[in-house]
Amino acid sequence: MKFFSYSELADKDVINVCTGERLGRICDIEINIKDCTVVSIIVPGQGSLWGFGKSTELIIPWARIECIGEDTVLVRLSAEELTSCCAPKRKPKHSVFGK
Repeated sequence: MKFFSYSELADKDVINVCTGERLGRICDIEINIKDCTVVSIIVPGQGSLWGFGKSTELIIPWARIECIGEDTVLVRLSAEELTSCCAPKRKPKHSVFGK
């Protein structure tokens, strides 16, 4: 079993194997605190430079991840699923690194 830290995951490009499109890099993850599992990865939506000012993000269910490689995370999302993964960007509620 291979383990990844968040910082290692965040350095990987997310590629949709259905279209070959680069979706971006992981900016956050959602965790189910009841059973300590990763629920989804979050990728900033397409738009401005370095993620600033983007108003949407892709919330990709963990079950849609096909493979995590050295440089990329391969996901399988149809056009309909990709549209349903788009959500308005959320403001962080709190940080684990401070107040």
